[in-house]
Amino acid sequence: MIINVDDFIRNNNEKLSLNFNENIEKIAYADKVFELSSPMKIEGSIRKDKDLLYIVADVEFSIIDECSRCLEKINVPLKYKISGYLVEEKNYCEDEYEDNDAFVYSGNEINLLDVIELTLDFNLPLKNLCKEDCKGLCTECGANLNKGNCSCNEKVNDEVYIDPRFAKLKDLYK
Repeated sequence: MIINVDDFIRNNNEKLSLNFNENIEKIAYADKVFELSSPMKIEGSIRKDKDLLYIVADVEFSIIDECSRCLEKINVPLKYKISGYLVEEKNYCEDEYEDNDAFVYSGNEINLLDVIELTLDFNLPLKNLCKEDCKGLCTECGANLNKGNCSCNEKVNDEVYIDPRFAKLKDLYK
């Protein structure tokens, strides 16, 4: 998903169509690396806007992440739009692009995967759930409550389980 910018600028074309559908194994975001469970699909265009390049594209792919409650692996579909200026590193001034997104590149090539990694920040869901009524993990033993009940809340020798931190309080009521 690399685009040669020099070829596009030299030609008199005003618009470059993007149509990628590639199998990519992993994508990085912050300190986390996500495996992709579907091909990455990019459809859109790059157009010339005076001396600048402007990208508008729809991005669609799925990642494998963990359920926020039970930590099971789940498939998370992502579909969003990218729009912003593509600016060469030597020409970039943050104040000029204050009101618009700007994706900085160096050299004569733009790697669209780098642009997508930058846009993940605002497009990843805050909470991923395997199902809406996920029960999560037991706070005592860590058992997955979706797979069955744990033994933490059962009576042990006909007595209710008492948190060891509060066991001494039981002696006050004898």
